[in-house]
Amino acid sequence: GSSSAQGQRNDELPPPPPFDSQRRNGGSVIIESIYEPEDEEWVPFGGEQPPEFTPYRAQHWVTGDGDVVSHDSHLNEDGEALYRFLLSTATEPPKFLVRCRGTHRETRTRVVTHSHTGGNNTSHHHHGTHTKTETYTETVVDFDFRIDITQHLLGASNWTVADEEPAYRGKMVWEKEIQDGMSLERKSTKRKENKSFQKWDTFKKQSGLAPWVPMAHRDPLTDDARYSSHGLLALNTSMRSSRSVRNWADDYCASEKLLKEFMFEKVVYGWNMAALEQSITTLIKSTYYTGDLSVTFQTTGNKVYIRPDNWLSRPLSHWWVKLLLWITLIYPFIWLFKRFAKNGGGIWRVAGAAYPLKEWVHCEDSVPGEDVAQYLMKKEEAYAREQRDRALAALPAYTNTDQKAPLPDPASTGDAWSVQRPRTLAQFNLSSLPSTSSATQAPSMSRLKQTPKGISELVGLREGEWFKMWEGTITKLVLLRAERSDPIFLPSEVVAESAGAMLDGYHG
Repeated sequence: GSSSAQGQRNDELPPPPPFDSQRRNGGSVIIESIYEPEDEEWVPFGGEQPPEFTPYRAQHWVTGDGDVVSHDSHLNEDGEALYRFLLSTATEPPKFLVRCRGTHRETRTRVVTHSHTGGNNTSHHHHGTHTKTETYTETVVDFDFRIDITQHLLGASNWTVADEEPAYRGKMVWEKEIQDGMSLERKSTKRKENKSFQKWDTFKKQSGLAPWVPMAHRDPLTDDARYSSHGLLALNTSMRSSRSVRNWADDYCASEKLLKEFMFEKVVYGWNMAALEQSITTLIKSTYYTGDLSVTFQTTGNKVYIRPDNWLSRPLSHWWVKLLLWITLIYPFIWLFKRFAKNGGGIWRVAGAAYPLKEWVHCEDSVPGEDVAQYLMKKEEAYAREQRDRALAALPAYTNTDQKAPLPDPASTGDAWSVQRPRTLAQFNLSSLPSTSSATQAPSMSRLKQTPKGISELVGLREGEWFKMWEGTITKLVLLRAERSDPIFLPSEVVAESAGAMLDGYHG
């Protein structure tokens, strides 16, 4: 009974109109607008307009080393606000310098005068003095200067730690994430794993590898890295974790620990720092310098700390408070609470921003299977074709007046077009045209390489180019015994003070 009634109701419904019965105008379907006229302002239910969106400005302060510290309560509760704050801080690159410092120890003598008072049993006192020669050693600074490399950093890209690598993921110990069915399980790493990862992390920084290059690219027999500077394009995925930066921000905000901390690290990569340090050391020693030499690369302003807004966490962000707590033997108890209490402490060091000094970028106009020679030939043909098109476009337009002009006598000129044919760029009006865009100019062969995707181009400044640029300046600074607290930005800033600066005895 019910099925027959339902069938009757369906039969009573009018069939949908055929597609062709829709109203058309010039072949296009006319859709009746259900919106109100533009001059009428839409007012939502309640009679109030929504407030305009304004970016949230989190409270933070900058340490003496340039690191950012924030105890903003909103950043500890809203993962979206924390994520956007981290992105905003990533727009400011860290300071990256190379410092060259030379010292030596000198043994010197000085005369010290002592006074004494003497007496006897008859209570007669007499005063006297005597001198003594003492020897002492002190450190003499021969030169100390810094060169700024920050200006050569390229744009930043966010990165996350791979699941299988040891890292602080919300506890006070290193953990890794292991796939367990459909979910990830966090497991504490062993001491041997941590030491191996620390060794690999040091190697990455010295070799200029990106921070997201996984530890799996090591030889299990020799424990050496199995990579080449041209073979890491398959590893250019900076998001190695199964969680995004936003997911980690939500994970941090969901924690209720009193002494939790989210650390966002800014990393500089791209150059072989170990090789460059050795080159600078060899250059300075070539000036016959035999003192104690130190060449170090310094990165400042490379950390962003997010901590809770409570009476215990805020004071611990100041070094002098920690020092006072150590002196009074109170801090060890705070550390025990942070390490073992359920709501004590937790650290998140799983994400950051990376700033390359050089990187390989895929050429969009290349195709798979194409080698460097074929790509350069294609670029040269495109360049020649563009030059030809520009030359033809600059020719004067053909008009009726040109048709009425009498042609020159071929017998008198030998060539009917020799008088009127343009022969220089000025006659073509090409001398004032802008130069060809860099997109069509063929790059240097040393900056190209073949990859499975096609051709990639090296973007940025290579360490050898930087060393060649500063080679003479570094030598001059060493010979002048320069001591500068402010970094040097350009080689032209250093000017020889005197022609006799290289002479023995000139400086005393």
